[in-house]
Amino acid sequence: MSIVFVPVGPTKCHFYIAFSQNILELQKTPKLVEIGGAILYCEERLNQTTYYTVHQTMLEQFSTLPFCIPGDYIYSNFVPALFHRLRHMRQIPCRMAAANAIVIFLRHCRRSAQREDIRKRIKEGTVLHLIFFVILTSVCLIKDFI
Repeated sequence: MSIVFVPVGPTKCHFYIAFSQNILELQKTPKLVEIGGAILYCEERLNQTTYYTVHQTMLEQFSTLPFCIPGDYIYSNFVPALFHRLRHMRQIPCRMAAANAIVIFLRHCRRSAQREDIRKRIKEGTVLHLIFFVILTSVCLIKDFI
């Protein structure tokens, strides 16, 4: 299992997670904890830089994590970090990417208690307008696609 950063341009890079095992085998393994910690560490370091477009790209790619990492790990580690980014980031594109990732995590969350907790946090927080904007934008894009 490894993280691969692929440079796309002078200020952009994509990260890919290469797994050699099945998702079900990664439930609580040290490899999963290591890879999740590395991804969150990279995101934290990007947050401290002035290159918000690179940070936005990484946050946009968080929406692919439900296909590679178990939902319980995403819920306990990535969702709180993304809610923190939604509330405290200054750059609107990064906040929109974090809101999009949270909506994707909500869509792929399998446990109803976790889904309800994410919904409750969205309703009671100050991020409701961003989440609705992301949902409306994605609905408009789907209608244009069809």
